Amino acid sequence: MRKPLVIFFVLFVFFGVVPFTTAFSSSDYIVVFSNEDDLPKYYQDVIYLSGGQIRKEYPRIGAVKVNSDDPDFLAKVSSFIGVESAGIPNVIVPEDIDLLPVEAVNISSLDSGGHDMYELFQWDIKQVTGNGESWKLNEGMGKTYEGQDIVIAVVDTGIDYTHPDLEGNYLYGHSFVEGETDPIDRSGHGTMVAGMIAANGRVLGVGPNLKVASYKVFNHENEATSFEIAEAVVHAADANVDVINLSLGGYIWVKNPKQDVQDNMAEMKLVDRAIKYAIKKGVVVVNSAGNEGLDTSSPAKLTKALHGENARGATFRIPNNEKMIIVSVGTINEKKATYSNYGKAIDVMAPGGDTGGRCVSTSLDGGYASGVGTSLAVPKVSALAGVIIAKHGKDRLKPVEVERLLLRSAKDVLQRGIDKESGYGLIDAVKALNQR
Repeated sequence: MRKPLVIFFVLFVFFGVVPFTTAFSSSDYIVVFSNEDDLPKYYQDVIYLSGGQIRKEYPRIGAVKVNSDDPDFLAKVSSFIGVESAGIPNVIVPEDIDLLPVEAVNISSLDSGGHDMYELFQWDIKQVTGNGESWKLNEGMGKTYEGQDIVIAVVDTGIDYTHPDLEGNYLYGHSFVEGETDPIDRSGHGTMVAGMIAANGRVLGVGPNLKVASYKVFNHENEATSFEIAEAVVHAADANVDVINLSLGGYIWVKNPKQDVQDNMAEMKLVDRAIKYAIKKGVVVVNSAGNEGLDTSSPAKLTKALHGENARGATFRIPNNEKMIIVSVGTINEKKATYSNYGKAIDVMAPGGDTGGRCVSTSLDGGYASGVGTSLAVPKVSALAGVIIAKHGKDRLKPVEVERLLLRSAKDVLQRGIDKESGYGLIDAVKALNQR
């Protein structure tokens, strides 16, 4: 029998962990089978004999959600051949990303209508688009030459689809929250992300003609688990979206260095398989580097950085898939933000702001907000990926080809060549669209 799962913690950059509450019972479990593409024929028997009841199946990624009152459930289910990993899901909540109403910047003298707030505040969108030059190029606004919609799935807190700057580009929404059918945003995070992708009003996104879809994974108490995130990613892939914007990330700390880490990463495997599934389906997946100002290259060093010099064991970034595009954060001066994580996994840098220059976008109730953070860098890359797809035609490029065009066109802004802080460099929509 395998050793039981050790205790670990997941600390999300913009989605943090809290202790288990009544919203998510501690008797809910993740069971991941060895086959990544389907559930084995005997999976129901395995769960039953282990003392569990299946609550939800994820056949496309070989996993199930299980409820059990048996305190030995993990040990029992892990003993079966064909069970790769099993664990307890964590509760995830949105953290403060320092959102401020845009009124705090004093816009009372601005005339409503047009793109006035873009002109005054959106240095970050101007930085990516060459002061709007990319919009003058063919398909540079995000619509294909054949008129097809390029869809960016925003896996987040939802989107305020009634916002005047977003309603024209909002395509549809799904809620993966139990008991909540409306994919509308109640916290502001997802709406701000969506605005940086495809706003077309007083503020503008990188691709003002791109379409956004709301994949809501956080409930009215701002809680979720990796189940909702994985399900949303798989659903988006099956819906033939073009890009998935995650704007989330965190860590799994395996506290016991003697434990076989492969037996203790059910949560990580669940999300990783969902991302792998999406990429196989032809979807570009973009995610953040993290927000702690740490080098994420070494799991052992990351453990010490997050948990103290005496801490042992490995800490892994989640989601952790090398085929995703990983984004670090740049400032108004084209430097890496001090809070941005860095390391060998970084692919590109995009503006996310700091105290020297905040980012402005859409907010709840038709309003606007400013903020800083890794979450605000990722949507610019997702949007640029969408614009690149628009130029070449929907479903005509593989994710790796989109990534290649995006990386090859990046501006080398820090160390010469590829570096751990900006990867290939700062994204550049004009150069990306001028490539063949």
